[in-house]
Amino acid sequence: MNRQISRLPQAIFVIVVAATFIFFGSDCLSQEKTPVRLNVNLGDPVGGNCSPERVGPDYFAITLAGSMLRVNVSVLPKENSFWPTLKQTPFDSSWPAGLIIEAGFWGTEGIVYSADMVERMNPFYFTKGEQRYADSLLRSGDENGLEHSVLWNRYFALTIPDDLAGDTIKFHVQWTIEGIGTAQGWSFPLIVITPCSDADQERLLGNHILVNTDAERYGEALILADSLIQRGWADPHGLDGARTSAAQTGDYQKAMQYNDLMYSRHGFAFPPDFRGQASQPEWISYQQEEYERLHQEYWEKIEQQR
Repeated sequence: MNRQISRLPQAIFVIVVAATFIFFGSDCLSQEKTPVRLNVNLGDPVGGNCSPERVGPDYFAITLAGSMLRVNVSVLPKENSFWPTLKQTPFDSSWPAGLIIEAGFWGTEGIVYSADMVERMNPFYFTKGEQRYADSLLRSGDENGLEHSVLWNRYFALTIPDDLAGDTIKFHVQWTIEGIGTAQGWSFPLIVITPCSDADQERLLGNHILVNTDAERYGEALILADSLIQRGWADPHGLDGARTSAAQTGDYQKAMQYNDLMYSRHGFAFPPDFRGQASQPEWISYQQEEYERLHQEYWEKIEQQR
């Protein structure tokens, strides 16, 4: 009897080890069998004037509470020679079947998932014109020059709740793809901060216009831009998005107005790519040419519409 009791902890240990192996081992095996992996990128986080000094790895991103964020999910082959096609997976405007986005708080012990965090961010899925065009080629059987990588990008947008200010969060995406398997990926950690200046607020509002423009929600972008301009707002990145939205909807009169406002307020047609660029003489000359080119282009479009 004592011998049987003495063997009990060993038996429990064996069972626990076996169960652990089955749980983690099956997951690893399923990942190994899946010929693809996921890359999760956060599109254009909006840093603030009071951004904290970067602590830890350089891959921490910073964004403002209340800003919109793009979550870009790319399916990549584990071997360069392999590219799946979408013949078994419908490509449309509905949320991709089998794809789950989770988010949680990130700290020294890893990620602690929050059951309703993503839901509170009001996420939506959107496609781009280049994807729809590539998909039409695939379905028609005309695959000359078709880039399958374009078809395997998935774009989402969401809004960071104000009450996450001060937290660091991270996203996890898992996608079970019919006929291929389950793949997953994680984003870089994202530090959420509170807007602390008028410039932060301007940038935050411009960010909403940019993301809606990128998602081809041109109407929403234009309504927001028009209401903000009446209050003196003129964020250059937001104006760039509003100008694009107006041109995409064929409202070239409004596109010209945004173009004029951009140049009169900031002295350029497109926002600079880096600090100090706006003071370079050749860049200033180029921006004047771009402003005049766009002005002429919109004027000609208006004349054609008459």
